[in-house]
Amino acid sequence: MIESIEKELRKFGLSSYEAKAYVALLKYGSMTSTELAKKAGIPQPRVYDVVRRLERRGLVVVAEGHPARYYALDPPTSLRKLVEQKVRELENTYSSILSIFTAYRERNESVADIVRLESMLSIDTATENLIKEAKYEFLFAGYCHTLRRYRELVELIPREVSKCAILYDECREAEKIFGEVRRKVIRGPTVLIADRRRLVVVPRWWEPEPPAPLGFFTENKFLIHILGEYYLFVLRDYSRVLQVEEPRLGERKRFVFLPRATDYIDIAFDKRYAVRVKVNGIDTKTRKNVVIIGDVERIQAGSLGDGVTRLYVKTPKGVVTVGGWEAYLEDIEAETIEVEVLRKK
Repeated sequence: MIESIEKELRKFGLSSYEAKAYVALLKYGSMTSTELAKKAGIPQPRVYDVVRRLERRGLVVVAEGHPARYYALDPPTSLRKLVEQKVRELENTYSSILSIFTAYRERNESVADIVRLESMLSIDTATENLIKEAKYEFLFAGYCHTLRRYRELVELIPREVSKCAILYDECREAEKIFGEVRRKVIRGPTVLIADRRRLVVVPRWWEPEPPAPLGFFTENKFLIHILGEYYLFVLRDYSRVLQVEEPRLGERKRFVFLPRATDYIDIAFDKRYAVRVKVNGIDTKTRKNVVIIGDVERIQAGSLGDGVTRLYVKTPKGVVTVGGWEAYLEDIEAETIEVEVLRKK
């Protein structure tokens, strides 16, 4: 029963530790961090971050004291508010995306910013080139008929490239070619992103052959940033998990989006593995390109609301904090993250 509840809570975007902590607080009542770690089966050093994320989601309150105590809020109220909040975010983000692309269309921006794709041939060409260029991470959101159209190319993407699919309808074959597969039943835009460098979006591709095909291709970082946020924190965070990639000993996996890398590392930690990373990025103080290699000591996972996602990496020079795109509080702004799964020392 408990495992079933935790599994359902994961569909709200909670991590494994967040779900365990929330269920334990509901079952046993208020607890200190020590008590919660024991009852929920969470490592003591992870409790603070887990509870703070639950607090930001409106699921838990913290009563300050010596020691502090944690309380779970009433599920019918707190979970309903969480759903309503994310539905509003989804609607607002979707409207913002469409307005941005409409503005580009009306202003007839230069090819350097965005290219209008006004035929299936041009959509196919841009999409096929994008898939072939994926070297670190490939993200897909759309319908089964679209995935089937490009399946052969997606299957050729090397295994070390991380892949995520968010499906708007049923598509069982996705689990054979993507490491992470989720379901979000909406009429949404078809989105394909390769390495945070190339983007194809087709706003209304609800049928295999749209009557008036219109899509957009861009390498504009600003637009890719917007669609990347939409993909990760609206579509992905609040979709139903169908399949999560299980890290395997000795495996290497590449990422460009830090939230997906931290989720993968979190699962590796749950399975008692150690994790080493190679991060190519920018020093946030000097703005120079840097490469760091080290073992991940811990992670801090965030969401659209709090924006805090980081890695704590132990290097020969000490612990280095790694943030995502436009990080400034951390030591390194990550451009690419290569993850290696190791046996725990």
